[in-house]
Amino acid sequence: MPAIAKETGIKIVRVNRVLRVDILDPQIVGEQLVMRLRRAIEMIMTKDAAAKIVINLERVEHMSSAALGELVGAKKKLDRGGGQVRICQPSPEVSEIFAITRLNKVIPIFDDFEAAAASLR
Repeated sequence: MPAIAKETGIKIVRVNRVLRVDILDPQIVGEQLVMRLRRAIEMIMTKDAAAKIVINLERVEHMSSAALGELVGAKKKLDRGGGQVRICQPSPEVSEIFAITRLNKVIPIFDDFEAAAASLR
């Protein structure tokens, strides 16, 4: 499946009606990587404010608080536009970060892309 957009460290692929955002870097820390994540999500929302997005974190081992903030900000923007966001395949370390910060209560998390995509209405 060809990528519809690729920012360094991020690949976006359309799978039926869902956009899968693959984070390719093992660590989302530092301003540059966080800005890439922001630009990728903004690009999606510019084209479709009601987008259905699954962010695939299978390769990510660590996320900064700024990256977590970007995910929360993206969820709020998507909610306002009628879109939805899900997280799939977080590593145990990233799952723990989501649990400690209680972001797992804010953004639904799934073990695989298929389950996350199926949850989008």
